[in-house]
Amino acid sequence: MQRDEHERFLDEVVPRLYMRIPSAGPSSASDVVEFARAASDDTVLRMLATDRWRERKTGAWLAVGRGTPPLADAVLESLRTSQGNLTSPSLATAAITLCGDRAVPSLLEYGRADVANTWYGVGFISAALAHLGEPSPFPHPTEHDVAGFARHLEIAEAVVALRA
Repeated sequence: MQRDEHERFLDEVVPRLYMRIPSAGPSSASDVVEFARAASDDTVLRMLATDRWRERKTGAWLAVGRGTPPLADAVLESLRTSQGNLTSPSLATAAITLCGDRAVPSLLEYGRADVANTWYGVGFISAALAHLGEPSPFPHPTEHDVAGFARHLEIAEAVVALRA
């Protein structure tokens, strides 16, 4: 069976990005933009809708790198349906970067599911809500949560600056 173009793209991109972000910081932005330019919206939409966490996390960053309206809406849906802190930080960052205040309902919905399922990602969500000036019904973020969110946002801002 021959692998389709989508699967070949995933094989190349996902391993190169999912572990690198956020550890490499803003220096990873150029790779994100390069791969985002090589991707189609359809490819990124499929990544955001999958149950495979590495693809979903990578799709969030590619969505920031592409910056198109259909991807912004898909990021909101992907955040709402995220199943834990392997994907939620990247999705929350992408949602805020692409949608601003429109991300609040998705952040809250994910946060409620996080608390109910003990996924341990709600501190990051509280930091994201604070960034937007929104009150959080969740526990206050720790210093680690605030620093993690700031690092993610720094990368997203570098991606946006490079894609322009």
